[in-house]
Amino acid sequence: MSSSSHLPNTKPETARLRPRRACDECRKRKRKCDGELPCATCTHYEYTCQYEYSKAARASRAVHTSLQTSPTDRLVAPRESFPTDNLVPTGGIEQLSSFLDRGTARFISHASSISQARSLGLGLGLPEPPRLHSFGYHTGVRKEPERATSAQLPQLLPWGQARDCIDVFTAVIHPVFGLMDMEYMCQRAREHWQASPEGLEFSFDAVISGIVALGSLFSNLLDEEKELQVVLHAKALLDDPVISRRPSQDLVVAWILRTIYSRATSRPNVAWLHSSTTMNLIEITGIHYNEVPVAYGAENTGPPPGHEGDERARITSVAQSLHVLIAYDYGKTITHLDPTACDRIQPRPGDFTLQLSELTNKVFTTTSYSDPISHQAQLLQAMEQLMETTVDHDFLILARAELCFAIHRRLRVLGLGLTGQQIKLIVAAGTAALPAARRLSAQHHPWWNITNALFQFICACLSVGTNETLANIQPTVETFESVTRHFNTHLTREAFNTALFLINACQKEKEKQVSFLQLRGLGQESGASQEQVDLSQVPIIDSPLASLFETYHEPPFIDLQTIFNI
Repeated sequence: MSSSSHLPNTKPETARLRPRRACDECRKRKRKCDGELPCATCTHYEYTCQYEYSKAARASRAVHTSLQTSPTDRLVAPRESFPTDNLVPTGGIEQLSSFLDRGTARFISHASSISQARSLGLGLGLPEPPRLHSFGYHTGVRKEPERATSAQLPQLLPWGQARDCIDVFTAVIHPVFGLMDMEYMCQRAREHWQASPEGLEFSFDAVISGIVALGSLFSNLLDEEKELQVVLHAKALLDDPVISRRPSQDLVVAWILRTIYSRATSRPNVAWLHSSTTMNLIEITGIHYNEVPVAYGAENTGPPPGHEGDERARITSVAQSLHVLIAYDYGKTITHLDPTACDRIQPRPGDFTLQLSELTNKVFTTTSYSDPISHQAQLLQAMEQLMETTVDHDFLILARAELCFAIHRRLRVLGLGLTGQQIKLIVAAGTAALPAARRLSAQHHPWWNITNALFQFICACLSVGTNETLANIQPTVETFESVTRHFNTHLTREAFNTALFLINACQKEKEKQVSFLQLRGLGQESGASQEQVDLSQVPIIDSPLASLFETYHEPPFIDLQTIFNI
């Protein structure tokens, strides 16, 4: 979309004089400039083309431009040209048309205050209507900060180590979160390491930093200190005020990678904030709308021809699915953009992105309802649909269980009781998750739902408290113990001990209930019957719970409030 060959030829036929000086971007990058506004180089690479001319020179160029393009031409320009600030109809996203600001990669509705001045200017037929800009947004008493990041990843890590981490990411993580063309991404990464420091592009540097960090997390190819350096470098890039000022598709991808890493290593509120930021960036850039051209990083022209629509659908779908998994588990608001994005994804061999989208799409309807009974029916239907969805990756089996347990928590909040079907679905989801957790932990792949699904399954079984659910306590604890041996960390031990603590509390509660059933203080007439029934032989609790504490001793007191409010 960004190729200069797609732009209409608006140059006059007369010979052009040699430009007195290059534009700011060409001069900075030492590229050939043709002196136009925008010049061919800036048009091709989607730079913001500007000149440090005098006011008279700018006014002269404005008159020259207005003679070439009328206001009507701007409104009905061919779709393949997409000149800067052109009106782009949005169809199903908004009822009114919206602006795509190619200079800053902003996708802005006519309802926005940012577009009001330009909309008014176009309506008045001005040859040069005001640009898309936040006129009067604040008083401007403080200047915007300058770029705070100067170092780039090739200065922190040799190409060989980076390539190994990219290979791990491609083999382990990308099959589930398939948002890129990894062959093309590897080619860009190789060129990134070969480029001069002046030619490196910051938003892509954030992308490759996220890939390397995740590859290291799932392989330990980098030591923990070096991995932390890469993570902090990506954070510095994404939080940089200048880089974030102009969102691009690379920036969105980098935020998705940051969200995956934070979900696997950080706290629930951090992961949710990162996923929410990603969703907002997608809305800003318009990636979720298939008809809107998107600005890529400054140094590249986007994905290979024919793959742009698929890649944008994948980015939208992966970001949306990741956001649902995090927000639904955390009990936070879910942002909805385009639940049909998965319909535009082209299948790839060994890729499970479509299955991920199918899973998370099942919970889109489980919002709030005024009628609790209708809400219960909707939630139960969502759980049934989840369990009917075919998934072929261990991570997705665990994710499906997590979503079922999250629905179970919402059903309990309604206080309408449990159905036999709900209990069967919870047991089916949990029992399918046990072998998946064992396989992933044996591979030393630290997917977050290995421990989360097991802990939530134990909690669900204890909260239901029937023989059908309590029978799964023993195998789940054994699986949890195996996972703890593979990932012997503070968090896994803490979760395992808390699960045992809750089981012990449940056992004591059942012992108390059994004591209420013991018959005492009856007359001699009932003595014969007491001799016939030896109450000491009555089992205290179901055998799965009783056998647990032959092996595991009661752990010390644990402050549950501290644990669950992390």
